[in-house]
Amino acid sequence: IILKKADALVKISSDWNGASQILCHTLQALAPLYSGKVDFYSLNYNPESSMSDAYRVDSIPTILFFKKGTLVDKVSGLTHRTIISNKINQLINS
Repeated sequence: IILKKADALVKISSDWNGASQILCHTLQALAPLYSGKVDFYSLNYNPESSMSDAYRVDSIPTILFFKKGTLVDKVSGLTHRTIISNKINQLINS
């Protein structure tokens, strides 16, 4: 993933996790609203990956918010669409 040039949202989840599946639908609905402003990525959770270690991802789903490659916010668990949208707006307006 190339995160240095754009603002990005990275969802870390698992196919077997119900909350991850619900969050996937939420992000699919939000992505078109932020097209050209925020890049959306999705990764499968791997507790042994360097990304999980580097960003202290210890529960799924987790959403990481990056401002030009720098982690600026993180939420874990099933998060309401309004909260995610507010965090995206903060990201693009900061």
